[in-house]
Amino acid sequence: MTMQNNRAYLGADGLKNYLKPKADEYIPLVELPSELNPFLESHDIHISAKLMNTLPLGNVKSLPAYYLLNSVDAISKNVVESSSGNTVFSMGLFAKSLGIKSVKAVKSNTVTRGKLQLLRLAGIDVLLVDGPICPDAHDPNSSISIARRLGNESGNCNPGQYDNFANPQAHRDVTGPQIFDQLGENLGMFVAGLGTTGTLVGTAGYLKEVLPELRVGGVVRVPNNQVPGVRTSNDLREIDFNWKDILTEDLVAIDEVDAYKSSLDMIRQGILVGPSSGFAYAGACTMIENIINSGNGDMLRGKHVVFVCPDSCFPYVEEYFEILGESSFPEIDNQSSGPIPGFEGNNSNNKPARIDDISPEELYEDIKKTNPKFKIIDVREPREFVDHHIKGSKQVSYYNIEDWATQLKDTELTDSYVFVCSRIGRSLRAASIAKKLGIENVFVLAGGTAVWSAKGFDRVLPNSCLPNNKPIL
Repeated sequence: MTMQNNRAYLGADGLKNYLKPKADEYIPLVELPSELNPFLESHDIHISAKLMNTLPLGNVKSLPAYYLLNSVDAISKNVVESSSGNTVFSMGLFAKSLGIKSVKAVKSNTVTRGKLQLLRLAGIDVLLVDGPICPDAHDPNSSISIARRLGNESGNCNPGQYDNFANPQAHRDVTGPQIFDQLGENLGMFVAGLGTTGTLVGTAGYLKEVLPELRVGGVVRVPNNQVPGVRTSNDLREIDFNWKDILTEDLVAIDEVDAYKSSLDMIRQGILVGPSSGFAYAGACTMIENIINSGNGDMLRGKHVVFVCPDSCFPYVEEYFEILGESSFPEIDNQSSGPIPGFEGNNSNNKPARIDDISPEELYEDIKKTNPKFKIIDVREPREFVDHHIKGSKQVSYYNIEDWATQLKDTELTDSYVFVCSRIGRSLRAASIAKKLGIENVFVLAGGTAVWSAKGFDRVLPNSCLPNNKPIL
């Protein structure tokens, strides 16, 4: 026997048996403490997290990835899959144990640096294409369609997570039965973020059969916000699975700040989950509040509301600082003999450099002048800059800011620079580095390009035919 009850996976197939999804090895379900549940004491409503990040490959998509690979003839072939990250990452790590030749990810060029590097770390080939992180399944130029075409070539195959019912079937076989076994009739509502919708369709599809009165909620992304793996309500129109037939609650939209902040709250209680977990948690809390406000809170009294935690926080560390800003994190007391990159101070009290901000209104008035006071340095990545930027700005990636600063002429060191990113995290760190290298007049744009766009100020868009490049808000 290669697998024992003590979870020792031995023998020639030990690794294969460890990686293989197993319905009888329970994925932890953890009730949140009162510090994370504002409804516990007042309404006796319990909130519990299904920690899919504790699976061997660390993410919820490893379940459907295994099922998808086994639903097609993938042995000795090259697998090609469109994925925002976790599905194709899992396929790549299953590949050797299943006899698959190679795995290629077809991804949007808006993928985060952390996700891209994680795929390369796993030995997965990456093809970047134009388009959004959550592509249109019916667009012939989308990453989904490109993966399908490549999958039809000789020696290749495309499992197709967006329309292959092996995706929800994995959760129908594993996640749904486990949650019912763990809670039984104490389960009152199930909530999941919506990307391919496979998690919700499979899990809730099973649970509704055994608990017909179960409430089911779906969480979507606010437009123009970046939360990994989930879609806006408009994007869901492109998904073929029958997610609409399962929902009992209205869709709830959550933005990136709430997603990252909510997961940070869980992290600091010892639940090491990522932003899409905070996204589902924030959505669940919003739904509970809506139910209470509608006068129906008693339907959840004494019951558990379960939400899915798709993955861990570790691939998104840079994004936490970028989106939430330095004020969300402890200061650094540097008692070493050397400086910390991006910070200034002496050996006894090393703090972030004092950087003043400038409002979008003030910068907008300045760039209208014949001789503007400020030079605008956009520290986002090139793909972000091309997508939209402030007129007259210069793109210098945050990772290259030190090289840029050291190449300035002496006369340029006295100029005034405004550093810009999507929020404020990268721009604040870039300005700190620049100030440490001798550029005294440095500022950051308050709220970044997100607030600039929200206020309707001019920006340069790719192939835009909008008058004056005004954004669509």
